[in-house]
Amino acid sequence: LLGKVTVRKHAKHPIEASLVDLSIYGCRVLLNGSINVGDRLWLRLAGSNPISATAVWAEGDRLGCKFDEMLDRTLFRALTLQGG
Repeated sequence: LLGKVTVRKHAKHPIEASLVDLSIYGCRVLLNGSINVGDRLWLRLAGSNPISATAVWAEGDRLGCKFDEMLDRTLFRALTLQGG
């Protein structure tokens, strides 16, 4: 696991989740919550500013998200190095 992440649908309460996989284009998280494919989301990774994304797949408690813009490489390095 790469750490904790908060997932929030627009205008909804945040859901605590675990960050499982991360790239500069998107991420995979484990969560208990009702997120559907196509939902617009805000993700907060390890204290980052909110990152806008779209849910591109959902399977059980796993969710795949595509970031609207590529993740900042400095943030990406910080997140992946702390998980190692």
